[in-house]
Amino acid sequence: MRIKVRTTKGTQIDVQATPTDTPGLVAHRRLCQESAHEQWIVTHVQSGKHLGWDFWSELEALNFARDVGPLADWQQRLTELPEHEAISRIARRHVGRDTPGSAYRRLAAERKAGE
Repeated sequence: MRIKVRTTKGTQIDVQATPTDTPGLVAHRRLCQESAHEQWIVTHVQSGKHLGWDFWSELEALNFARDVGPLADWQQRLTELPEHEAISRIARRHVGRDTPGSAYRRLAAERKAGE
């Protein structure tokens, strides 16, 4: 499916996205990345805002979207995303889980979250 997402400069662009098990959330490749690794993000369709975490695989992003489902009615236009800490707790469980080298990246994500 194609959706419109917001860039960091506030403009909207079309991207190819994968629907998730949580209606209103989609997963897609990161738009502008300075890394050689392909990363995935989860975006709220109504607002075009991503949920603030990068994932190493589409599967990680899809599993994260499934687990944040209960935090909000994602099919509605939200003026604010749910509490950042709640999203972060869930994201830390998924970063680096489903890709080679995942244990190393998971530890790095936990260290970063503890800073």
